[in-house]
Amino acid sequence: MAATETEVTPEEESKALVREEFEQLLAQSDFYGWSLRLLDAGDFYVMFVRMTGRAGRVFVLKLVCED
Repeated sequence: MAATETEVTPEEESKALVREEFEQLLAQSDFYGWSLRLLDAGDFYVMFVRMTGRAGRVFVLKLVCED
């Protein structure tokens, strides 16, 4: 490996994939009425998706995205 190349860790690769998925969900959030947050927990992300159901009930999904 050359001195200028940097090795990507599995955690960094996983976080990059989660960021891509988060951006896709964020692009659709207005249409579906979702509220999204992405929390950096160090080696992984935690994603929160808030949605309103029938009769105004509020649901929050917590997605722990590690590997």
